[in-house]
Amino acid sequence: MKHLTRTILAVIVAGGGLWLLASGVPVQTSQDPEVQYQRAVQLETIEGNLNAAIDLYKRVIKNNGNDRVVAAKALLRLGGCYEKQGDVEASKAYEWLLRDYADQSDQAAEARARLASLRKLAVAGSGLSTRRVWAEPKTDFYGSICPDGKYLSFVDWETGDLAIRDLGEGTNRRLTNNGPWESSVGEVETSIWSPDGKQVAYQWLQWKTEPSGYELHLISLDNPTPRVLYRNESYSAWIVPFDWSPDGKQILAVLNKEEGSSELVLVSVADGKIRTLKRLSQIMGLDSAEISPDGRYVIYDYLQSESNLAHDIFLLPIAAGSETPLIEYPADDRVLDWAPDGKWVLFSSDRRGSIDVWAVQIEDGKPKGAPVMVKPAIGRIHPLGITRSGSFYYGVGGMSKDIYVAKLDPTTGNVMVPPTKLIKQSEGFNHAPRYSPDGKYLAYISKGIKTASSGGMGWGDSLYVRLLETGEEREFQREMMQFGINYVTQPRWSPDGKSILLFGRNNRGRYGIYHINLETGKAVCVLRQGEDISVSYAAGWRDEKNFLYGRADEKNNRGEICVRNLDNGNEKVLFSISPTARGALAVSPDRRWVSATESHKSGEKALRIISTDSGEVRRLIKFSQEQQFYLIRHDWSADSKYVFYTRRVETQGSYKFELWRIAVDGGQPQKTDFEMPGSIDNISAHPDGEQLAFENMAPMSASSAEVWVMESFMPLTQ
Repeated sequence: MKHLTRTILAVIVAGGGLWLLASGVPVQTSQDPEVQYQRAVQLETIEGNLNAAIDLYKRVIKNNGNDRVVAAKALLRLGGCYEKQGDVEASKAYEWLLRDYADQSDQAAEARARLASLRKLAVAGSGLSTRRVWAEPKTDFYGSICPDGKYLSFVDWETGDLAIRDLGEGTNRRLTNNGPWESSVGEVETSIWSPDGKQVAYQWLQWKTEPSGYELHLISLDNPTPRVLYRNESYSAWIVPFDWSPDGKQILAVLNKEEGSSELVLVSVADGKIRTLKRLSQIMGLDSAEISPDGRYVIYDYLQSESNLAHDIFLLPIAAGSETPLIEYPADDRVLDWAPDGKWVLFSSDRRGSIDVWAVQIEDGKPKGAPVMVKPAIGRIHPLGITRSGSFYYGVGGMSKDIYVAKLDPTTGNVMVPPTKLIKQSEGFNHAPRYSPDGKYLAYISKGIKTASSGGMGWGDSLYVRLLETGEEREFQREMMQFGINYVTQPRWSPDGKSILLFGRNNRGRYGIYHINLETGKAVCVLRQGEDISVSYAAGWRDEKNFLYGRADEKNNRGEICVRNLDNGNEKVLFSISPTARGALAVSPDRRWVSATESHKSGEKALRIISTDSGEVRRLIKFSQEQQFYLIRHDWSADSKYVFYTRRVETQGSYKFELWRIAVDGGQPQKTDFEMPGSIDNISAHPDGEQLAFENMAPMSASSAEVWVMESFMPLTQ
């Protein structure tokens, strides 16, 4: 790791050279206009390098003006490139073609049609407006807007109930009645409105009683008794509703089955029967799906490949027939919704480097013309739907995770320097910090925005390694994407600081542990979830060749802490624990102990430490349900003498977390004076014994969750 800075520079230099060779205009280009034109088309459509394509199209037009056929084709493609970038130069290109190459009838007709569409959009879009309709820190974006725009569904997180907000009156009411969290048997998640606005379909997670798992429920506004439409009796299977058919008879959903398969389905509202529309190869690959207003098509976005987090958009006939690629482009494109007339589809795209709202016209199940930009730089949004009148509702903000650093007195554990935010880019999406053994680097996870210019990787979890002295960083998303990983967490440094273990989940919904060599960038899956074994945590390293991890043995209904060899996969069980003790393990810096939390059905929680050599077990502390302590993930002090843990404390209308510690050699728990609103999680102690990096998730009462509406983006609403 001492050569990381040099490695970063080498990657930048090498990457820059490769980019120039692979994506730029060739140094030696044939002067044949058709050859130049075809190379420009390749740059535009295959490589996604619009700027290089634009330069080459201009060269074709300038140097080969006498070849009027190829010059007119180049002008038409030039205008199309500008349209993809949302650039006003598109109109100028079409006007140029009509002025100087009107004799090229096919190209002129297409240019005339595109120019008319752009002018119509420009006139109509001049009245576009956005306004905030609700700012409520305790809301979320699991709901949707009612077709008439009167109500918004959401989850009331004080109880886990389905609730609706009257946007005109500014009032809320619950549709379900789960009671307080202490006695609730589950919670509501995603919800969607029926076409007549009289019913809501919602995803229900049953988690306190048997059978547990995800269910699809229906409830009427005038009847408080929900109806179970579909039930999955397993946590590893789920159903997510996306949309209703226009006649209100079916619900479009994604159904993930326990064996790991996933399907886009229609669920009958009458009897819950399932009709499969499409089998999906990747469980986590589909982000959004909507039924067209005429009920003939489904539009959905899907991963471009297992090694790419970016999405393309497809159109699927409901009755019969093959799907049509609607948006295939080296950027991350996501479905937002259909316009009410069914002639346009609204989608988001990061093709310009920012996240913008775009639209593409649909005619007879096929795209008509190039996409047009509707609103630039809207940023990360949560689509909530388009009303019958053509108003698009969306959410911004909400829950966030950030990485902070504080300084604590090693003797007392009290604060010497208050916490400050360490990572400023991609704020709200950074978590799981971990110091390197020498304290020079910090590894962390971030869900940043990856654009076409950086490889079209889409949104997804990436491992970052930061050199703390300079702030230089190296990112390892590509290394992980060879396994189709879309979620990673818990980086754990090897004792020599040359590699990292990660706990992750692939696009097929399978969890595993991955090993990354930081010097070579080589990534290897060292442990994959099996049918009977559920990998639950990458705890850390026992030595250079062996790591510890937690797993749930589903067949024998027990949890285990195991030691596994990195090279040959040989392993042994170090300790058997409660089957509910998942995701709560930590290895001491001296690698002599592994700590584990256990949660029993009785509500009792215990913190234990286990010797990595002898298997000796010590129970450091026990909590009862009556104490109302919320024990989450914990970690060790730099000198391996203490285990830090947190307690959740309810405050008026919100909560905070306190940092506690307990000595390995015994004694009473010690409360430090360190506390924060929201959570203190994924703690990592710096080798200097003073700095403490941690992840903070702000409470809902402190987050800025807002609902906005975009209006008058004609002609999409005509």
